[in-house]
Amino acid sequence: MPGDQRVAVVTGGTRGIGRAIVDRVVELIGDEGATELFTSHVVADGGPEGFYQRLGFVPTGAFDPQGERILRLDLSGGPRSVSD
Repeated sequence: MPGDQRVAVVTGGTRGIGRAIVDRVVELIGDEGATELFTSHVVADGGPEGFYQRLGFVPTGAFDPQGERILRLDLSGGPRSVSD
């Protein structure tokens, strides 16, 4: 997919860093006119799906070639922060 970028962050459980990173990405791509943001994760007990859903991501029903579940964040409503 054109513009496809991957970022992996391992924090060791540090609270707030993941949310801050997603907020910044949303700000940067929103400034460029993006209307959606996708992420993916390995499906496993204790995985990050709850974190992403609390930020507003919803499962698309699709999986990437590595078997990770794909989630989508709708940005079409204009500037926003996932912390709102």
